[in-house]
Amino acid sequence: MARTSVGSNDKLSRGAQQRVKQWLLSPELTEFLKSARETRRRASRVGPHITISREAGTNGDAVGRLVGRRMRWDVLGKELLEFMADRYGVTRGMLELVDESRANWVHDIFGQWIDSNVVSHEKYFVYLQRILWLAGIHGRVVLLGRGGQFTLPRQNGLAVRIVAPKSFRVASIARQEGVSVEEARRIMEKADAGRRDFVMHYFHRDGTDPQWYDLTINVERVGIRGAARLIVSAYRSLNAIPESHG
Repeated sequence: MARTSVGSNDKLSRGAQQRVKQWLLSPELTEFLKSARETRRRASRVGPHITISREAGTNGDAVGRLVGRRMRWDVLGKELLEFMADRYGVTRGMLELVDESRANWVHDIFGQWIDSNVVSHEKYFVYLQRILWLAGIHGRVVLLGRGGQFTLPRQNGLAVRIVAPKSFRVASIARQEGVSVEEARRIMEKADAGRRDFVMHYFHRDGTDPQWYDLTINVERVGIRGAARLIVSAYRSLNAIPESHG
């Protein structure tokens, strides 16, 4: 089946950036994880959302951004790091050291805090959980990776896993990164291991287990646009939303 390429480096529109930044930096963030007793109340407030977990080399981010355009929702992936840096006064580089794609937790050797610009893994996770919850409460958002499916309750949501055969994924990475097949395989294995370790470390779950997802899609079979259509259709079916053109 022919596949249509969609750029994976799409950015949030200026309006979306301002809108998302406004609610991520709002005073509400400091109030809302006060107590474990509030978990049930927060769960009842979670709005429409889609979480997308993806194997490396599946163009899962491009799928998620296309879903966001079709649904007219905001999409949060790497942007979460920028918002977290703004909200908590740490550098983007420090957050990337403990982000999901890091297979080696080398930053642990520096301890909890060295200075005000260094963030530990546990502190990062607290920040991330708060922002994911706030994103869920505001709703109408597509969350790319970072354990969103293990953080937010299923009501009003759809948990998706994007997969593909290793040969497809290696070829995709080699093409996008301009590297050899051998290097692409190394990149794929490192990214997969990092994401797997991230989920196991923080959520004590096997992120590759299909039981954690409502929908699993082989992007080699259906392509980026086909995967986006399936996700939109599945979400609307589960939530009794009429189909629309576009």
